[in-house]
Amino acid sequence: MRILVINTVPFMKNGISQMIVNYGTEINSKTANWDVLANETISADYKEALTDAGAKVILTPSRKKKPVQYLRALASVIRSNKYDGIYIHCNSSMVALDLRFIRLFFHGTIFIHAHGVTTNYPHVERMLRGLMPKTRIVNLAASLEAGEWLFHGKKFTVVPNAIDYERYIFDQTKRIEVRTKL
Repeated sequence: MRILVINTVPFMKNGISQMIVNYGTEINSKTANWDVLANETISADYKEALTDAGAKVILTPSRKKKPVQYLRALASVIRSNKYDGIYIHCNSSMVALDLRFIRLFFHGTIFIHAHGVTTNYPHVERMLRGLMPKTRIVNLAASLEAGEWLFHGKKFTVVPNAIDYERYIFDQTKRIEVRTKL
């Protein structure tokens, strides 16, 4: 199975990017091949982690600053690869524009993963909600609040963050070591 994962925000230290890296580095490459589309930039450590896990990282022009060039690059990537699905991480209904464009030439399943619960552009947000496609879309959310905010009454599934909690369990020995060192 081949999937294109799209990050609609710059691929730097933020919640959306971290979630993509967490899942991308844990997915078995025998189960799925990921291509990760990075909008404008990607931090070196995230790029290294994803490529080490077998993902192909594709850098595009800025979605916000150069939307036409971004859409051209997006179309080129999708047309030149045979994806089984597209997984878009977003924080607002601005993703409706990407979805409408992608639907012109991709007819497979698209997963929308909502992360945000606020916007700097509330009027634009309300207008674009009506443009969200309703067919062959799987609605996902990082939290109940994010899903309710973006999908407004439509069915969605909450996908928990991919955090290895075992790494953060309290350990008295490590605590003493760190305190001694400091």
